[in-house]
Amino acid sequence: MTARMPGVAARPKEGRSYYGWVLAWSLGLTELVSWGVLVYAFGVF
Repeated sequence: MTARMPGVAARPKEGRSYYGWVLAWSLGLTELVSWGVLVYAFGVF
């Protein structure tokens, strides 16, 4: 018999993205957009 630790989520079901990957992609996209805005701003001003 194995006891589950309280507060530890079970592994996600197949076909569903792990939340960590969603977070990583979101932060990557945000960083890409911020660099684009920064480079554009230096080019314009």
